[in-house]
Formats: sequence, C-alpha cells, structure tokens
Amino acid sequence: MGRGDDRISNMPDPILETILTMMPLKSAIRTGVLSRRWRSLWEHNLLSTTTLDFDEDFSTSQSPKEFVLNVNRYLLQLQHTSKKLDKFSVYFCPFDLFLPEIQRWISFAISKGVKELNLDLSQGFTDPRHGGFIDGRAPFRLPDCLFQCKSLTHLSLSRCDLLSSPLAFAHWSQLQSLSLKLVSLSQDGLHDLLNTSCKQLQSLTLNDSLSHQNVNLALAPDLRLKSLTMVNSGRLFDMEIFAPNLQSFHYYGEFCRGSHSFNVSSLVDAFICPLKWPGGDDLYVTLLTDLSHVKVLTINTAILWDIVISEENEQLFPIGFHNLQELQLIVDSMTDESLDDIYGFFRLCPCPFLERLFIQAMQGPQYVDFNHLEVIKLTNFKGWGNEIRLLKFLLEKALVLESLIIVTAPLEKNKKPSERRGLAILRGQLSKLPKASSQAHIVLCESCEDDKRCQPLHADVNPEYYYLEDRFTLALSMKIGVDLEDMDGDASQDTYQLAMIGTPMNPSKHVELKTFEADRSGLVSEMCNWYLMNL
Repeated sequence: MGRGDDRISNMPDPILETILTMMPLKSAIRTGVLSRRWRSLWEHNLLSTTTLDFDEDFSTSQSPKEFVLNVNRYLLQLQHTSKKLDKFSVYFCPFDLFLPEIQRWISFAISKGVKELNLDLSQGFTDPRHGGFIDGRAPFRLPDCLFQCKSLTHLSLSRCDLLSSPLAFAHWSQLQSLSLKLVSLSQDGLHDLLNTSCKQLQSLTLNDSLSHQNVNLALAPDLRLKSLTMVNSGRLFDMEIFAPNLQSFHYYGEFCRGSHSFNVSSLVDAFICPLKWPGGDDLYVTLLTDLSHVKVLTINTAILWDIVISEENEQLFPIGFHNLQELQLIVDSMTDESLDDIYGFFRLCPCPFLERLFIQAMQGPQYVDFNHLEVIKLTNFKGWGNEIRLLKFLLEKALVLESLIIVTAPLEKNKKPSERRGLAILRGQLSKLPKASSQAHIVLCESCEDDKRCQPLHADVNPEYYYLEDRFTLALSMKIGVDLEDMDGDASQDTYQLAMIGTPMNPSKHVELKTFEADRSGLVSEMCNWYLMNL
C-alpha cells in the first residue's frame, strides 16, 4: 500500500460507522469535510444514534449563535425518525436570548422517550467572592413537559428552577439518579422527591441546591437510595439523616452549624471534607462517631484538628474504626502541626484492620503497629526530612506491607540535570531504610509515571470543593470598562461603556465601543445580550 493511500477510508462502511459511534459528536461531524462518503456516514450515524451529547467538548470554539444553529440543525434531521433517545446532554449559557431554544430542545428529547437528560446551564458571569451569578439571569424555568416525563431514569440539572413549578415529581417514578446543582429545592420538595415520587432513586447529588436551613432526610426502610452527595450546603444549620439503606455519603463544603444526627447503619464509604475549621464544639468528632462503622473513609485537616483539640473530653474517645479497611487523609501541608494531627487521629481513633492508607505525610509514635497494612501510596513527595521520617516510621511498623509507592512532585520544565539526578540518590536512600516486612517493595516514580491503577476509592478530589479561592471569573471573552465592585450600590441611572475584544471563533474581531445607560441591576444582562448579538 502506497504512502498516499488512505487506509481508514478504505475500510468497509460498517467498521467506519462503528468508529464514528465511539467518537464525540463534534469530532464525528468534522469527518464530513473529508469526502461525500464520510458526510453520508456521519449523517447516517446521527440518524441511528441513541445518544446526543451537546456537551462542553461540542460547544468549544463555537459562539452561542453557532451552537444554537448547529443543535437545531441536528435535531431537525432527527425530528421525523422513530428512534428513541437513551441520552441527551446540553452544556450551554443561554441568557434570555436563547431560552425558547432550550425549551424546544427539552421537549424534543422528551418526545423521543429520553432516559438520561443532562442540562447544564451554569455557565455565566460568576463572582465566587460574594456567591451566585451577576449576569442578571434568573434560573431557567423548566417546562411542564419535563415533570410529565415518565421515561427518565437519570436526570442532571444545573442552574434551573424547581421551586416555582406547580407540578410535583409524581411522573418521575422510574428515576434512579438525580443531580441538582444551583437548583433551589425546598424541604417539602426534598421529602416529596424521596419518599413519595421517586422511590426507585438510588443516587442523589445536591450541589448548592438547598434553599432552607434545616434538612430532615428521613427515608422509609423500603427506599433504595444508596448514594448521597452534598456540596456547598453552608446555609444549613441542622441536619438529620435517617437512611437505613444508604451505602455512600460524600460531603464537601462548610458543615452544618447546629446539630446533626445520622442513622446510616448500612453505610460503607464516607467522604467528609468540611471547609470550615471547628469551633471547639466537638462537631466533627461526634460526626465521626456516627460513621465509625464504615469500611472506606476520607477526611481532611479540619476533622483531624477537631479530634486533637477535643482530646481532653475523655467521654468522646476512643472512636474505634473496627471495620475500616481504606483510609485517605487529606492534609494542607507537610508541617509538623499536620503530622501531629495525623498522629493524634491514630492514637484516638484506632483502626486495627486497616489495609490501605493514602496520605501525604504522617509522623506517629513508636508503639503504633499496622498489622494488616498492605499498600501505602504517598504523592507529591519532595524528599524533605519529615517525609523521610514518615517513611521510616511506616516501614518499621507495617508488618505485612507489600507495596510502598512514592510519587514525586512534578519537576519544573527548566530543572537542571543535576537536580533530576536527585531521584537516583533518593532511590538509594530509600532502599537502605529498615523494613518490618520482608515482602515490602518500594516503587519511586515521577508524577508522569504514576500507575493510576493504585488509587483510593475517593480519588476524584475536586479542589473546587476543598479549597476556597478568591477569584473573579467572567465566562465570555470581553472587557468591561467599569469596576464591577462598584455595582453593589443603589440602582441609579449611570452610563457605562463596553468594548468587545474578541470572540471564541475570532479573537481578533473588534466592535466599536458601546455606551449603555441603564440602572445597575440590569446592566450586565444588557451587556451580555449586546455581546451575543455582535458575535
């Protein structure tokens, strides 16, 4: 076969169609420019597909207008087919200009008996310092047809409005997983959702979606909810969870400030990473007591510190984790204080059957033993003195250790060869450390060589949930000639100027300066609509 031959295009149509089904929608569509045959293939593939992903990958390098035109074009081709949809996803920032289009897309998906619907409208002008959005756009009002859809098994909504809908969730009886982000949900709505309408629900995610201060999650014994994730629920004061069949509980963000009660007898894994430091009220200690029967646990520095400062209250300790097999400790740094907190945890919270430990650094007493510990993995390793002491301690106390995996911190691009040779020296130092287990095998590798097969169950730690960053984000490529910090004042008539410096498709495009005379409450919304009209 010659060098110029196109081996892929010479393949039979069924093989090419199989390849197209495995490609993202946008990439599959791009093959249409190769030849008429490829265009015919992807159009045929589109007509036979059961999955439509107009997701973040699809929206990249498209203006909002182009995004809407392309989605409408593809849906028009599918309008008269009898094919059912398994999945329909939209990742978009509609503003008021395109709200009717979103309504039509949802109606289309429902008419096709869609099973999984993902609607992410959370893109926009956000200010994490003050919370919420500043683009003047209200949450998207969901169409009534969505509440009447009986085919849904998986539903994910972001920045949508559930509170204003007069319809309940009675038709969602087949729903198995529900994810709500920036979707206000009342206590009554939560109760109706779980105990009345969606009794088949197995997974629930609430991300900044609780509109009230108290959560009473009391589930009947016959309900199937197995996984609950709560993110950024800082407005909560009291929380009570009675879920006898719950197996997985993940909590990110500020924990409730009042009382809490957990009855989760079937819980297997828990991920608890509060952002707020304890106030000396034993809040996190009592929480750990409620969760001490789990097999997999992830906690962070805030909880470790609460354990240490509560040590004087002898009635609280020890907290025995007699079922715990895997533990992940997320600490802020390698300071001596962090190591002391970790030591305090193992002293006050014995884990006699621990098998897998994931931690960055730890320093403990000489009398602690790990009789069942088989695997240890340390990441972001720099070879500091306290890290070497931690390794020495673990190797001396882990009697049945099989693998010690050390992943070094990423090397900078301009590192000198002499500094890179430090890895070889470090490897030699580690090989000389005494080991209690004759079977222990030490693996030292760079971050780019990390074997991803050895990961904790909760490996997908999202920095957005763990660290609060003071940053200000604008979603569109524009420059606003006004200090947005000054927009919190009275809604008086003022004059502002906005100059567009580019679009995702044409970064060099310029539009003449536009002058706005508007009250501050509607300023950003007017600016956004002007920007969209000039793309």
